[in-house]
Amino acid sequence: MVTASIQLMCRWVPAIVFAVSALSKVRGRAAFAGFVTSLRPFGFVSARRTVWLAGAIAFAEGTVAAALAVLPWAGCLLAAALAAVFAAGLTSRIRRGIRAECACFGASSQPIGYGHVVRSACLVLLALAGLPGVWGPVASPDPAAGLLALACGSLVAVLVIRLDDLLDLFFGDLRN
Repeated sequence: MVTASIQLMCRWVPAIVFAVSALSKVRGRAAFAGFVTSLRPFGFVSARRTVWLAGAIAFAEGTVAAALAVLPWAGCLLAAALAAVFAAGLTSRIRRGIRAECACFGASSQPIGYGHVVRSACLVLLALAGLPGVWGPVASPDPAAGLLALACGSLVAVLVIRLDDLLDLFFGDLRN
C-alpha cells in the first residue's frame, strides 16, 4: 500500500501546483492583466493574441489540475506534457536572453531562470511517477496512508509554489 500512497502524492503535487497557478492568474482583472503583461516580452504572438494565449494557459492549468483529481492516467500525461512545454519554453527564452518576470503564481519581480526550468522538469517527473501502475499493481492506499500522502504532497506543493522565495532566501546573492 506504500506504493499507492506514493502515487497519490505524486499526483497531488502537480494537481495543487497547477490549480494554484491557474487561480493566481484568473483571480481578478489585475492578476490576469499582470499575467498577460508578463507574456509580452516572450514575443511569440502579437499583443492581441497574447490575451488569448494567457487565457489558454490558465485554462490548460485548471484542466490539468481537475484531470489529475478525476482521471489519473489522463491527468498525469497531461500534467507531464504541460510541464514539459513550460520547461522547453522557459529554456528557449533564457537561451535567447529574454529577461521576463515569472508570473507562474501571480506577480513576481524575479526574472525567469533555470530554477523555473528545474521546477517544471520536477513536475514532469512527479506526474510520470503518479501514473497508475508505475510503482506496481494499481491499489488504493488505506485511509491513514492516503491522508499522510496528501499532507506530504501538500507540503511539497507549497515548496514548489514558493520556489522563488526559497531560492532568494538561500541563494539571493548568487541570483543577482
